[in-house]
Amino acid sequence: MDKNSLLRLLGIIIALIFGYFILTHISFEQEEEFGNFPIPKGAKVIKEEKNFIAYSWSKASEEDGIPKRYQKELEKEGWEIDWSEGAGTIYKKNNIRVLLICSTRYLSISLAK
Repeated sequence: MDKNSLLRLLGIIIALIFGYFILTHISFEQEEEFGNFPIPKGAKVIKEEKNFIAYSWSKASEEDGIPKRYQKELEKEGWEIDWSEGAGTIYKKNNIRVLLICSTRYLSISLAK
């Protein structure tokens, strides 16, 4: 392998690592009032009340739920599924319970008891 091929391969590897970092670390924001529950950056707030936020998000699906990447982010941040039925899932972390409701192009989070 000559020097140019090695440099090109190294550049591709660095680009892949950088892309992975962007997709996994910069694609979510954390809601402090909900125990730093991660929310996709592309989700737009459509309604906000005390202990409740509703979002419009194109990747949300009632049939398929949240995308795998979002599920992995929740797991990575330490959120575990405490209960799930239909479109609703309660995630738990450090005695904080958050109800996530996922429907077509819609997400909402609220504090669960």
